[in-house]
Order: sequence, then structure tokens, then C-alpha cells
Amino acid sequence: MRQQFSFHDSSLILEVQGLNEMPPPYLVGLLFDFCWELYSGDLPSLLRLEIIDGSPPPSSDGLASQEVFTLPDGVRLSFFGKNALIQLHDIQGHLKFSEGRCSVYVNSQFPEYSPEAFCSFWMAILISLLQSRETYMIHAAGLGTPDGEGIIFVAPSGSGKSTLTLGLIREGWTYLSDDILFLRSSGSCIEAFAGRKTFYVVKERAEQYEDWPFGESDCPDRDGNPRQEILVHQRYPMQFHGRTRPGVVILPAIVDRSKSCLIPLERGAAIKDMLRESSIGLTGQQILPGQLAVISRLVGQCQVYRLEAGNDLYHHPEFFSDL
Repeated sequence: MRQQFSFHDSSLILEVQGLNEMPPPYLVGLLFDFCWELYSGDLPSLLRLEIIDGSPPPSSDGLASQEVFTLPDGVRLSFFGKNALIQLHDIQGHLKFSEGRCSVYVNSQFPEYSPEAFCSFWMAILISLLQSRETYMIHAAGLGTPDGEGIIFVAPSGSGKSTLTLGLIREGWTYLSDDILFLRSSGSCIEAFAGRKTFYVVKERAEQYEDWPFGESDCPDRDGNPRQEILVHQRYPMQFHGRTRPGVVILPAIVDRSKSCLIPLERGAAIKDMLRESSIGLTGQQILPGQLAVISRLVGQCQVYRLEAGNDLYHHPEFFSDL
């Protein structure tokens, strides 16, 4: 059996084979969390994911030129020219970038790996498939101002993105995503697409959102710090926008000062910082040129600032509108 999924309302159609015979743990849930929806139209499938019960065929790829990345939770990526091998112990995904196809070889009984490990494995596959069609992940939050301008906040964990994003949503701003966006060329501009629907805050700040619906409470981040899931889509469903044309890029950093400020940022420095937050651990040399081109075009179409976020924004995120 096969099912098709569309990425937002774009022409990126993913065909998944083998779901009904052997449902892989956490894959379907992760697809919906990553803004894929069931599709029944007639557009061709540009991406294919095959779930195969059995052992993988012997690899014919040479090992001399490989790049290897090890992700959290034991997921390992090896790049071989235009192909990649994604492994979670004895589960293997063989990905061919030129074809936009990944074959995942498993046993009939999935091993008892942790939910975090399975999610990391399927995330690596989904992100890599999108990258094969020039759609690149970036560690960023996406919002829309009350005037309709798209803004993205690009920064690592712990930089205040979630606090600022949730505060501005409360003030009526539209939103794409809290932590992951995808960048894609669309005609004469770069568009940003919502990544994960899930929003999180660090556990000690959860009491500030007691009037919002909560999801899971045992959701540690990559460093093991406890987080609380906030069900933003239940509280503010009409403010969700799946895509936007960004006009402003903000690179925030927390500073120990009472007042926050915005500082215009030189574009070369912005590109360097943004590349650091793009597809971390999932970018081989065959992906990097296209990724760099998209980020460069994005910076070219946007105003770019460094946000030095002080105590005023920490306690009152709505002050960002004044900045």
C-alpha cells in the first residue's frame, strides 16, 4: 500500500510505501507535526520513501570520499557523493539525492529504541529528502507582524526565541513555527515554510502560560533540560500561516542589560551565522552550495539585525513591537 503527503500547499508531494503493512513507530505523527498533509490529487510524487522489510543490499559506494556525522540519540549519517546512508543501529535508510528517494530497511519487528531516537531518525530522513529538492531547514522561528510583514528569528536554543515568539503571538502576531523553518526559492524571492507545529518552553517558565493548553510535560531538549509543550495551534488556530515571504531577519542574543536594542548587521556576518544554524549535522558537501545560495538570497531580500535582548523583552516580549 502507498500513501501520499503534500508539504503545505506546495508541489512537494511525498509518496510513502509500506505504511499499512508495517507502520514505522513515530513516522506518521512526525509527518503531521512537520506540516505534511494527506494528499489525493494528481501531482507527481517528487519524493519517495519506501519502507522495506528485510536486509539492505550490499553497498557499492566507495568509502574514500565519505563524510560522517553523528547526531544525538545514536543516528549516524554518511555521505557518499550524491547518496547518503542514514542509520539507527541496524535500521538503515539509503537515500539518493538525485532521485529524491529513500529506501529504509527494517525487520518486521521494530527494535525497542527510545522515542527520541526514532524521531531523530525519521527527522533526518525527511529533512534530507526535502534538501534533495532544494528545500533547506534552518533553526529559526517565523512570525508575521500585524501589518503582514514576515520576520524570522535565527538562533540556537537558549537565545529567547520561544519566549519572544509566544509573547508576540499573544499580542496578535501570526506565526509559522517556533523552532524549525524551511527555506525554498519561489520565483523571484525566498519563501519560509513552517517546520514543526510543536512549541516548547523551558519547564521553569511554564507557569507563565497556564492559560494556554498544555501538551506533554516530559520533553527534554538536546541537553536534557525539561521542557513543557504548549498547544499554540489549539489556542490561536486562526493566526497560523504556513508560509511567508520574509522581509526581516533577526539574530537574537540574550544580554545582561535592562533595555534591548536592534543593531543593523553586516550581511556577510549574517550569512555565516545563519549557515551555522542550517540543517545542523545534515549537510554534506553536495547540499552546501544550494543551501548557501538560498541563505544568501534571503539575506539579500531582507533587512538584517542583531537583537540584543535585555531584561525588558524577557519580562515583556510585546515590547519588541516598539523596537
